[in-house]
Amino acid sequence: MTQFLIFILGLIVGGVAVWLIVQMSGPPVQAEEKTEEKKTEKEKKVKLIDRQREEKQENKEKILKFLQTEDKITNDDVEDMLGVSDATATRYLDELEKEGVIEQVGRSGQSVYYERLNDNPR
Repeated sequence: MTQFLIFILGLIVGGVAVWLIVQMSGPPVQAEEKTEEKKTEKEKKVKLIDRQREEKQENKEKILKFLQTEDKITNDDVEDMLGVSDATATRYLDELEKEGVIEQVGRSGQSVYYERLNDNPR
């Protein structure tokens, strides 16, 4: 029985050794190639972030343009107009409020709406 267990253990160790040798014998990737891949990934991330920032600014400008013709805007109006989630609409309105461009009227619920501040020439 002991010999059988030693035999099984030898098969397992040998299998693992062969697997490791096969894994390590693949074509080596040069450090230079890895650096280029990292640069490309970083550039893609930067472009994505820039595009998201531009889209966010464009959406906030659409909200302000809407307020040029309307007296007030609600979170639901923003969701419908921009095709964004409730959380995103809330974030846009909160940011515009912090920028001093709009003002929230009401505290919570469906009675909340936002008005453009008159003293802002935007």
